[in-house]
Amino acid sequence: MKIKRYTAPSMREALARVRAEQGADAVILSSRRSDEGIEVIAAVDYDEALFADANRQRYSASPPVQPPGRPNP
Repeated sequence: MKIKRYTAPSMREALARVRAEQGADAVILSSRRSDEGIEVIAAVDYDEALFADANRQRYSASPPVQPPGRPNP
């Protein structure tokens, strides 16, 4: 898990910084006003091996999709 603190003049800018560095899957753990503006603590938990395993299980468990109008073999 990667946790990082961001400080920005506005919440909009702080969230833009979080997305730019940690991606769309980042989770905001806390936010508060500070003398510098807004302080946001965000985290992202990304393990490529877990992601690959989850995709492998997902695709092996589901039957292939047939186009409409075609009978199943």
